[in-house]
Amino acid sequence: MSKRLIGLTGPSAFTQECIDMMEDFYEADFVMLYQNNTDNLIRWVDRCDGVVLAGGVDIHPTVYNNPVWNNQGFSKFDLKRDIREIQIIDRCKETKKPMFGICRGHQLIGITYGLFLIPDLSGSSICHQPQRQQISLDKNEPIHSVQLVKPEEYYNYFPGRDPEERMWFKRIMGYDQNTKLWTNSFHHQGLACPQKKDWPTDFIIFGTARVDLDKDRLKSIIELMGGNHWVSCQWHPEYDWRVNTASRAVLERFKVIMSKRQSRPAMIEVREETPSGEVDEPAK
Repeated sequence: MSKRLIGLTGPSAFTQECIDMMEDFYEADFVMLYQNNTDNLIRWVDRCDGVVLAGGVDIHPTVYNNPVWNNQGFSKFDLKRDIREIQIIDRCKETKKPMFGICRGHQLIGITYGLFLIPDLSGSSICHQPQRQQISLDKNEPIHSVQLVKPEEYYNYFPGRDPEERMWFKRIMGYDQNTKLWTNSFHHQGLACPQKKDWPTDFIIFGTARVDLDKDRLKSIIELMGGNHWVSCQWHPEYDWRVNTASRAVLERFKVIMSKRQSRPAMIEVREETPSGEVDEPAK
């Protein structure tokens, strides 16, 4: 039985973790989707069983119709990558190709749906980028919680949750983990949570995280969302899926989405007819 083929974008600080995830969790082969020629890029996307849109540098503000502002924590852009990955997302939407967005990939998917990107969350009292605060954490140490919008919807959509873990948090931390997830966090930008009337109709927002950017009111960003053929999250499940069941649940969901797709057709050997109508044997 042939392995799945998963396309991976990048580069990312977690590229190696993404590769380990594809090889160890999905037991899949992978191809790096760095092709700048559009025809080549789409050809490889079409060959894949699914696409992982990985994290990385900030999305260029012109992609979401903004100028490059001062004092927004910007450090580096890659506009060529932005354009390439928007082409990938558009193709995945068109063909219903399974798609998995992580951090930057999550944000870019949201932008293509018309959601607003907050350029910088560093003014929040809640830490979303611990490395800027020079905080060193292990993989089993979460940063903040993700509030489930509709817990029953989440548990129906995402497999692989561990009831014992939820009970441990309830017993030790004093609240019910059924309504919250605890996740890592390595980002300074985020998708603003829209008013319900403005939500796109073809996806579900499953979880949000609080950001305190205004002393008079609290705002939320989207941390977890998905549709029939895709899923995305703001945190990095490739980083801690071995120890964090919330991260593993997202990986499991992408596996379910891929399994619903038909397997790629086997490579068919083409045998051309000669002008006389005889069939040429393939070269040996």
